[in-house]
Amino acid sequence: MKNLVGRSFAIARDRYRIVDVQQLGKDALVYAEILAGDPPVSQHGPARVPARRTAFHYGDIAALLDSTAPG
Repeated sequence: MKNLVGRSFAIARDRYRIVDVQQLGKDALVYAEILAGDPPVSQHGPARVPARRTAFHYGDIAALLDSTAPG
């Protein structure tokens, strides 16, 4: 599973890069950081700042992973 570190995937308009993977029994938690892009725009005050890291279950994102290895 550690070979996933550095790979990326997209959900909606956001692209994430995997920074850590932790095995939890038969499941794995994949920690990813959103890649820098255009900041969110809001006409009604400050835009929401996304969390630095987001955790995903591997099974939920496996089909979204880019097919090429990092680097």
